[in-house]
Amino acid sequence: MNKSLRYDTLTAFDPVSLVATAGLIIVARPDFPASDVKELIAAAKANPGKISFASPGFGATQHFTGELFRQTAGIDILHVPFRTSPEAISAVVGKQVDVLFDTISAVLGQVQSGQLKALAVTGKDRFPAVPDVPAAIESGVLPGYDVTTWYGVLRAARHTACDRRQAQQGDQRKPDRSGGAGAA
Repeated sequence: MNKSLRYDTLTAFDPVSLVATAGLIIVARPDFPASDVKELIAAAKANPGKISFASPGFGATQHFTGELFRQTAGIDILHVPFRTSPEAISAVVGKQVDVLFDTISAVLGQVQSGQLKALAVTGKDRFPAVPDVPAAIESGVLPGYDVTTWYGVLRAARHTACDRRQAQQGDQRKPDRSGGAGAA
């Protein structure tokens, strides 16, 4: 998203702990003509650029989930970003937007009440809270489509070039606070 970062996101952080994972779901308003992923893709191919999808935030996991769906399916659908999940949900319920990619917990109440229609979950497996909703990959038209979100604790990496070299060579000495090699 930001090409001018002063650090490399792949090496600047060390994982500390995975806190939680969350399933994502594709929902639509009840009167939307598609009832599953296959029908959504067919409708988008028949009407390029005319179907819109909402997400809570530009660059959020939900946005990227929709973009990956768009690319994997080879369809032209319009992204409409909102600041929050409640705003995005309201836009779909209010028929300003057609489809929403969001976390299951954010839309579960609306799905259960019938305000939103669940088309698919985005992980490779069905999700326990909505066991009757198929995984998008089950449609047969999205090979490899598997998206879940995770939350974790990271810390700034303290690895120096010397530390990496020692690790690669199998050196068991522990680095001291200054980044040099200390006694084991």
